[in-house]
Order: sequence, then C-alpha cells, then structure tokens
Amino acid sequence: MTRIAQHSFRPCCNNSTFFQDCNHGSALLGLLALGASQGLNEEELFREALAFNAFWFPQHYSHIAIYFKVVRGVGWRDIDPRTVMAANFSSASGMQANVAMELQDRGLLPRQSEPGCNV
Repeated sequence: MTRIAQHSFRPCCNNSTFFQDCNHGSALLGLLALGASQGLNEEELFREALAFNAFWFPQHYSHIAIYFKVVRGVGWRDIDPRTVMAANFSSASGMQANVAMELQDRGLLPRQSEPGCNV
C-alpha cells in the first residue's frame, strides 16, 4: 500500500498520496488502507485511487481522458491507472506540462493568460 500511495498523485496539492497535506490525501490514503485490508491487489487499488481522484477532480481527469483519446488513441477504460495516477498526469504540474499544453496546441483547450492550476 505504501508504494501505491507514493506513486499516486493529486492535482490539488501537487503531491503524492503518501504526503498527506490535505483532506484528499488523507482520504485517499485511508481508502488504500481499507482496500488493502480487504485484500485488493495493486491493480485494484490503483483503479480505486483513480476513481476517487476522478470524482474529486472531474475537470482534471476529463482533460486527461481527452488527451489519451486524441493524442495517444487510447480510450479511458484501456488506460493503465498506474500511468494516470503518476506525477506526469495526476499532479497539477504534470498535467499542465504533459496534457494541457498538448491540448492547447491542438486547439482543444483555451490558452491560459498566466500559468496556474485551475483545479
């Protein structure tokens, strides 16, 4: 569970779940602990983490889903949750650098006048 928490990021605080600096981090860590105690494997725990993050931050994950569909040709159901939960996509900075910039370049998101996180 610790390894999953260290590799599951949140856009609100730009940190992994292991670094609990907000209620989302504490809640997600509790969810992972509960799932692990119920026998969920690593894949299932990552799926649960992604489901909760997507619920808490729908705009962030909608943009990631669009990115994967348009840029990589992969549907949401086929994306490895480990990939999405990593810093490259689930952190605010990773999303801005890897998703938002690409979608803006393709005209799918408006350009922001100044850098910032809109989660």
